[in-house]
Amino acid sequence: MDQEFGAFQSQEIKPSKFSKKKILIPLIIIGIVLIGFTAVLAARIWDPLWNPFRPSPEAVLMKSINIDKQVSTFKMQTNFVADLRAIQPTSDSSLNRIKLEFASNDAYDRSQPNTPKHKGDHSLTVYFDSVGLPLQFKTVDIADTTYIQALQLPFLGLFQFLQKLPEDTMSQKEEQWFNIFSSLLAQISDKILNRWIRIDLEEISQQLGIKLDLPTAEDQQKMIDKIYELLAKYPVLKPQKEYPDKVINGEKFYHYYLVLDKENLKSFIKEFQEFLESEGSFPLKEEAAENVKLEEELEKLDSALTRLGEIGTEIFINKKTYHIYQIKGQKEWQTDKGSAKIKWNIVFSDYNQPVEISAPAESISIIELLQEILGPFFQMFLSSQNPPIALPLE
Repeated sequence: MDQEFGAFQSQEIKPSKFSKKKILIPLIIIGIVLIGFTAVLAARIWDPLWNPFRPSPEAVLMKSINIDKQVSTFKMQTNFVADLRAIQPTSDSSLNRIKLEFASNDAYDRSQPNTPKHKGDHSLTVYFDSVGLPLQFKTVDIADTTYIQALQLPFLGLFQFLQKLPEDTMSQKEEQWFNIFSSLLAQISDKILNRWIRIDLEEISQQLGIKLDLPTAEDQQKMIDKIYELLAKYPVLKPQKEYPDKVINGEKFYHYYLVLDKENLKSFIKEFQEFLESEGSFPLKEEAAENVKLEEELEKLDSALTRLGEIGTEIFINKKTYHIYQIKGQKEWQTDKGSAKIKWNIVFSDYNQPVEISAPAESISIIELLQEILGPFFQMFLSSQNPPIALPLE
């Protein structure tokens, strides 16, 4: 019996082919899943924040800046609001609130570096309590020439408001002066409203017979290139937080929260100033004294930013094109005297799409307009300058 038991112990037990397959098949499946999962992450078909193949926010921002250099045309819609309120008014007649609202729709064409173009529709309204002073205007920029068309002027809104006040609000003498100024401003507005006013520094220098040192197109391009270079060297805005991707109109966007970097901002300003000095854009008579002054201004800037606290903004960048889509944010301050709140929203669109920008068919030089409005008073002002300036005779 012992022999039989020993013989049984010495026998080798071999696993069946079926048991090998039971182990091998799950391993193959797991391997395929891991490979597929890695491929999905690498291709960023699924791109969670922890994806090891996902680029860092700094890399995305840098690529976006480099892409922006190559943009020829784009549109921009801007909205900005600043609201200042007093907690407790000091008197019934005191000002309790000042609010500023700005909106702008702009189009830019940089396809020809020597002739950059821009056009925009703008509105700015300042409220003093319930009284609003609206300003509406259009602008067109062709190279170094700017055209402005005023559609609504703020002082007209103020006079319209004053005209609605009760009759006993002003004395008879005050009312007489009011009527004189109201009539004068109405005449001035008739000469300004809906007319394209041309501001061309080279033309102005010729009309006034004075020499102006104007930067050339090459100088301006150098300045733009330097700004891009310094933005890469000293990122003024740094990512503090990364959010999950945002889907807008079927497209995916990186979503970051950026904060202002004070040290980089100061370094940016200092080096850019040095660049301007080296290019002769702002020649210095006493370089050492000016450098000390710049350092003092930078210290004041640092102190002011410290008092303001953290300033941050959200940014959305297209994952496919790396174009900036939106920049938005808000900031609030509270003191024992009142509160302040600012809010901004900028939306970019139509990158590298055709845009039509041309100079107005008719326009008037700013010098000619001042002659129309001020007449002999404008010539008296020019004559009082040292040396006197004489306008050329027609």
